[in-house]
Amino acid sequence: MKDYKNIKPAQVPLVKGKKPRCVLLYSGGLDTSNILKWLTLKGYEVITLTADVGQQYDDLKKVKAKALKTGAIKAYVVDLKKEFVEDYIFEILKTGSIYEKKYLMCCSPARAIISKYAVEVAKKEGCKFIAHGCTAKGNDTTRFMINCKSLDPELTMIVPWGDPEFVSFFEGRLDLIEFAKAHGIAVEHSVAHSYSTDDNIAYLSSEAGVLEQIQNETPEQVFKLVPQPYFKQVANTPEYITIHFQKGKPIKVELLGAKAGKPTKTIAGALNIMYALNELGTKHAIGNTDIIETRVNGLKNHGVYQNPGASIICWAHDDMQDLCLDKEVLKLQYNLGNELSYIIYEGFWYSPEFGAIMAFFNYSQQFVNGSVTVKLYKGNVIPVSRKSTTNSLYDESMVSMNVIGGFDVTDTTGYQKIKSIRIINWNGVNNTKDKSKLVATSNKKVVKRAK
Repeated sequence: MKDYKNIKPAQVPLVKGKKPRCVLLYSGGLDTSNILKWLTLKGYEVITLTADVGQQYDDLKKVKAKALKTGAIKAYVVDLKKEFVEDYIFEILKTGSIYEKKYLMCCSPARAIISKYAVEVAKKEGCKFIAHGCTAKGNDTTRFMINCKSLDPELTMIVPWGDPEFVSFFEGRLDLIEFAKAHGIAVEHSVAHSYSTDDNIAYLSSEAGVLEQIQNETPEQVFKLVPQPYFKQVANTPEYITIHFQKGKPIKVELLGAKAGKPTKTIAGALNIMYALNELGTKHAIGNTDIIETRVNGLKNHGVYQNPGASIICWAHDDMQDLCLDKEVLKLQYNLGNELSYIIYEGFWYSPEFGAIMAFFNYSQQFVNGSVTVKLYKGNVIPVSRKSTTNSLYDESMVSMNVIGGFDVTDTTGYQKIKSIRIINWNGVNNTKDKSKLVATSNKKVVKRAK
């Protein structure tokens, strides 16, 4: 039987006769609360940092009080919502980066901004250590390590779930629960809890537990934030909204009601837009993604991600930039957006490759200005109209099938012949039995191959 109350882990050495200081990224949950107590037992002075990135299910005042009661010498709760939406979520959405074609990344950017402020608090408080409660199998342990070390290479990361002493004592959830009880830490977690969740203003994720049984359908209770389209609470009437974009970012949303008429309400400001679109997305069952993804370490994971507002912005933005950007620029964006998704997912937010690719998007997105009206209905974001008075590349007279004009239509045949030459030659060389002959050129003459 383990002695949860009188455990004495190995002590850390003093620094100039004083206990070393450590910043702990603290959620107030079972893991981080136990880790806080564990670190104090090892001889650290612990300062907690709780980042407010728009968690919907946490009382951050209680989290701060719990940190101090559990042994922290200071407890920071920092409101990062506005910066998080403007400089992280909207920055990603303007790139169209979707990891493995399915996953809107609203978790990794949160780790980037939390790392930024963890480093700032560490400098302010004279800490040389940053600790977190992420498991060794997940993505976030890598993200925090890379982001924090990128910002301050002199810091040492403490990863309890990668520490042999820690994991040999806490062999499972039961040990965590019993340790918490023994040290007077409030326990809101049970062994029967079927899966784990994480959330911020842009998403709710669910994984582990019952979701590890991938042969089974995801239980309906997992869709806590965004209902499935067939749930009773989902609206049965479509709703129209217009999203205005400036340099690829949403700056205003107009609510139009059940028909695409005059606006009944206008919403401006990044936070207000995010909250409003989250509410609309939830109302219309928009933003559920049930996927198998590849974690940073290569392991496959089953996760459910719910991104109501971010999904609306993503699909509307796609339509907006299709109107405003040149074909070749769009092609580059798709390729670079895919590459960027891996960079962001794996935690390289402060890397040179991130900065280089974002420089491209900052250039291209300066031309993405205008508005898109979409219809929200039963899980769908349906574009119904789009407009740009400054950057639209759409020319009705040029593209119309009813009007001859805009360019000389006789040029088309020459273009087509030139574009087909390489394919004709390829097929002639590789698909003919007589390799001594070239295929017909565009003027249909046959030419002997030069020896």
